[in-house]
Amino acid sequence: MQLDIYDSIRQLANDWPNSDYPFIRYEFLAALERHNCTSDDTGWAPHHFAITTPQGKSVAPAYIKTHSFGEYVFDQPWAQYYQAHGYQYYPKLLLAIPFTPVNGPRAIGANQTELLQAIDQYLVDQRNVLSSHLLFAESSQRSLMQTHAVKRQDVQYHWFNNEYQHFDAYLEQLKSRKRKQIKASKRKIADAGVTIKRYRGEQLNEEKLALFYHCYHITYLKRGRMGYLNRGFFAELFETMADQLMLTVAYQHGAPIACALFFQDSNNLYGRYWGATTFVPELHFEVCYQQGIEYCIEQGLQHFDPGTQGEHKLLRGFTPVITESLHWLPDDPLLPEVKRWVDQMNAQAHQWYEEAQLYLPYKQS
Repeated sequence: MQLDIYDSIRQLANDWPNSDYPFIRYEFLAALERHNCTSDDTGWAPHHFAITTPQGKSVAPAYIKTHSFGEYVFDQPWAQYYQAHGYQYYPKLLLAIPFTPVNGPRAIGANQTELLQAIDQYLVDQRNVLSSHLLFAESSQRSLMQTHAVKRQDVQYHWFNNEYQHFDAYLEQLKSRKRKQIKASKRKIADAGVTIKRYRGEQLNEEKLALFYHCYHITYLKRGRMGYLNRGFFAELFETMADQLMLTVAYQHGAPIACALFFQDSNNLYGRYWGATTFVPELHFEVCYQQGIEYCIEQGLQHFDPGTQGEHKLLRGFTPVITESLHWLPDDPLLPEVKRWVDQMNAQAHQWYEEAQLYLPYKQS
């Protein structure tokens, strides 16, 4: 069995397996490359893995990185530590979905086990990168690749559908004070003249694309920087993946002022990109979180991952979950200190995970 490496997803176009998970679909990853979001110029040089057996082809997207932006695991302190002691940290190899801190498969196809085991051996043998990283992979795939890896853990906040028949049934599971806060927040938004609509599929036309990208882009500009993703990328997704996109738009007195773009598969909703031209109190929480919960209940989706970070999500019904990444670091005098730092961070993550349970808004069973 031979492990093949490709520097463009286009070389794999005819053999890329279908997937319900949106972020490992060919259309998503190809749009990133086609519109120069992942390239040598951006420090995300494609380095995809594949094996071919009689059962078919299996693939895993990967990238050579010269920085740590857009990953959401935050290993910059490690890089600074190495640099301060005269060692290089970059380039590094990343098995991950660019700009997407969402748990899920990092390989697909008929022979994922064989592929991941081959990559695991490659990580042991390779010499062209200084470190390697597997980010936000599902547990079954992480378990195949733990040889010599440092395990880094963190906390995210997800919502789980307890077979709610409607949004009010969900609210009834919350403590009285939290339920009243959510209802008051919705009234405040309505009193500000704001209405909210959702769009899917063929409704995601050029007008909706222009609105979304304007909101997305201007929100980054307010922070003094550009977004990672450009208009061409989103335009291609609106054409090729509209069946897995949902756009929530807020209108104030009939004029659009904010929106959020979600992805979905058969069981999950993923909140990804938000933007607004006008500040309205509580609007971000409604557009990005409450609307996502309502949509999951209406569509029968079982799980909602609204994006990384944000302890404020706890008070809105999101539950803490532990995420993991694996890191193959150079075996040099600095490694023990990095391991100690990771152990401390993992302990803090678990401590917060336990404490966070106390802030959940649900009634005690």
